Amino acid sequence: MKKHITVAALLAAGCMFANADVISLDPAGNGTTGENAAGILPSNVWGYAPNAWHGTWENEHLENQVSFSEGSLSLQIGAASEDVGNFAAVKFDMNATGEATLTFDYEYASTWGDSKNLVVNYVCTVYGFTEDGTSVQLASETFIDVTVSDIVVDQPVNNVSLSFASDASYAAYGVIFNAREAGGSNGGVAVSIDNVQVSYSAIPEPSAFGLLA
Repeated sequence: MKKHITVAALLAAGCMFANADVISLDPAGNGTTGENAAGILPSNVWGYAPNAWHGTWENEHLENQVSFSEGSLSLQIGAASEDVGNFAAVKFDMNATGEATLTFDYEYASTWGDSKNLVVNYVCTVYGFTEDGTSVQLASETFIDVTVSDIVVDQPVNNVSLSFASDASYAAYGVIFNAREAGGSNGGVAVSIDNVQVSYSAIPEPSAFGLLA
């Protein structure tokens, strides 16, 4: 009898620990890009195909400042940005309930301009979408807020982590990166972002308990 109780206890304890899963969101190719003065809204992301990256630049002077290649994305910003900035975004599916974590790496690929007194900020925001496409902001972080003249291009890679609450009731999720001018003029910066992934705990199947009946 004692042995049976011990096995039951171990099974119960095992169900308390979820299986860790990781979703890679790195771009698989060139993605879709173009000019859009309104940027990328959550409602736009809802209409995307899962895992298909999209990018927009604010105006014609910023053309091609958002680009994708296999494994990474380049998100630039220059002084020609006014209010909206440049965007990169992706939609993904995840069947989970509990804490999830979005992580990514970024590094400064280049800077340009004489005075380089441009102030830029980069924001990453995670959304959950209900069945009708209504968006719920789950997490947001300004991971770059810097004057271009203070940037050291060859500095170590930076790691960013955003925790958010996942819910099986969400029909999909979305990630939006926004790079924009926050002050000053002249100059610009190119930021490379890769290793974009979401880790979460899958809910264990309760069927193991049936073996104890």
